[in-house]
Amino acid sequence: MTGRFCLPMAVVSFALASSVASLTAPVKAQSVDLNAVAKNVVQVAGVKENQIILLTSDPTNFPFLEDLAVAVRAQGAFPLIWVTSDNYNQRRYTEVPAKYDSQSPLLMLGLYKMIDAQINVDYGGDQDFDFFARADQNRLAAQNKAFVPALQLFLSMNRRYIEVGNGIFPSAPNAALFGVSQSALADAFWTAMNVDYTKIQARADALKSAIAAGSTMRVTNPNGTDITFGVKGARFVVSAGSIAPGCTAATCTVALPAGDLQLSPVPGTASGKVVFDNTFWGKDNLKGFTATFNAGKLVSMTSSGDMTKINAAYASGGEGRDAFTFVDLGVNDALKDIPNSLMLASSAAGSVTLGFGGDVGVLGGTDTSPFSFSGTQPGCTVTVDGKTIVANGALVAGM
Repeated sequence: MTGRFCLPMAVVSFALASSVASLTAPVKAQSVDLNAVAKNVVQVAGVKENQIILLTSDPTNFPFLEDLAVAVRAQGAFPLIWVTSDNYNQRRYTEVPAKYDSQSPLLMLGLYKMIDAQINVDYGGDQDFDFFARADQNRLAAQNKAFVPALQLFLSMNRRYIEVGNGIFPSAPNAALFGVSQSALADAFWTAMNVDYTKIQARADALKSAIAAGSTMRVTNPNGTDITFGVKGARFVVSAGSIAPGCTAATCTVALPAGDLQLSPVPGTASGKVVFDNTFWGKDNLKGFTATFNAGKLVSMTSSGDMTKINAAYASGGEGRDAFTFVDLGVNDALKDIPNSLMLASSAAGSVTLGFGGDVGVLGGTDTSPFSFSGTQPGCTVTVDGKTIVANGALVAGM
């Protein structure tokens, strides 16, 4: 589940915080001014006077949400802060009757009509990554399916969505999952945040042009990955640190640290094998995860790790769960994977992320399956009609 950000928060419901006392700001590099970062994020969001901006996160990040709220208000716009907690999200499953899983998301349908943009900051506090992997997958699938109309409304109204985190937010749980110190993760994260996004945008545009001019992409890796798929007429989402005026649907999204060029492969064309040395489902490391595809559909998936939880989620995924739907090429050269760690960042220059299953909340696609999976791997070689655009994990010159 790495390297694939969804919009907006499809699974997580929002709850107003009852108390914000004794909260601490997110871990950061010593040289980082979070107030200045907040101003930059608001600028990326394109906040204008009289707009309503929804700010979401967990209680730990409330000080940063306050910085964002002040920056929003300084533009003459109106911030709405909603926070939720891991504890609340778990209790929704353990204490709320299952009969409400399919209930229409009336609150979010109304809220999405009211707001102009959402800025979400990833969890900064304690988080049980494994809870949703352990939860009743049929209930989870029912809740996700019920949320689809709200998500489709969000996209149809061209609401802007900005995510701060992109899978590597410097929280203690993320650091533990990756096997690094929280300070080392913070240094990598905030360094990648503090870049000239005009250069990132130019790199993403060059890569997009090279792909759009071709018909067939091939991804290979010494670990055994070898898959080909069509890209002619592919739908692109460029998350490079800015949102273009007049954006529509999923093109109104950006994940920070930015640097993701995402595209949807031509349906029914993917054939071959994808291997991830390390990728996570919940907190389970699915070492050597191997997915085989034929005619765009998953034929098999195996791993030397425990696949009990992912198999349960897949079983409840319904139609579209087996479709190869997602490709992401990283272009942020300021973001470096931490050596000897399990931190694999989708936006790091040369990284390749591949996935299958639902893509409504990722690329604004039509696959509404509540199941989606993706993994990121370094060291790939990517060609388009035989022309190399990524060589052994590095973008070629001009990309």
